[in-house]
Amino acid sequence: TNITRINYTLPAKYQIAKMVITDKNGSTLKQINISGAAKGSVQIDASALASGTYSYSIFADGKIIGSKQMIVIK
Repeated sequence: TNITRINYTLPAKYQIAKMVITDKNGSTLKQINISGAAKGSVQIDASALASGTYSYSIFADGKIIGSKQMIVIK
């Protein structure tokens, strides 16, 4: 299986947080709601994604707090 774990850190206080995964064209492929403590992780099943480069961004209360890339190789 192609499962990867993405660790994140959220602000101390927030109302709503989510992770958004986009392709190289900026199209949203997946949105994952995040809740809980300031630090956590999300498991992503990349088996449905084609080989390529993707971006994932974390938003807290509508503001982007971090963005990184992941590469899927099959």
